Amino acid sequence: MTTETTYPAIALEWAFEYNHDGYDPLDAAHLALQKCVREGLILMVLDGMVMQLYNAMYQKVEG
Repeated sequence: MTTETTYPAIALEWAFEYNHDGYDPLDAAHLALQKCVREGLILMVLDGMVMQLYNAMYQKVEG
């Protein structure tokens, strides 16, 4: 897997875990992002998300 898919998937997995533990979706997402910051992954998560958006926009223009 690449940064583009791996790190956003980790953040999403953490959000699902928090949601499963009883947090509402917004709080779960917030807690997952805080955990990314604590783990030093936030820049990689954001980089992966930007790459996903770029690829989606590029495919839309080309396709």
